[in-house]
Amino acid sequence: RLNRSILSQGWGIFLTLLDYKLSRNGGRLVRVPPQYTSQTCSACGHVSPENRKTQEAFVCAVCGHAENADANAARNILRAGQARSTCSEAKTFESAA
Repeated sequence: RLNRSILSQGWGIFLTLLDYKLSRNGGRLVRVPPQYTSQTCSACGHVSPENRKTQEAFVCAVCGHAENADANAARNILRAGQARSTCSEAKTFESAA
């Protein structure tokens, strides 16, 4: 527990500093929930624990898409971040009108 809380504190400080630096320089931090990003196929969107055969290998049980599990999860996180960013920009634009 202690180790986990120490690690969590470190990430919390990092995210706070990153958010500060981004906003100071015209950027914005978009947080993406990590749930199921490593079990979701970046090609077809199918979510299943069976897609993750090993720690390294991702093979979709539906479409057969195969790649490194970390690369697949990174694509899902990128896509979710872009979607959240686009939605936020649309809301900001609508409220400004």
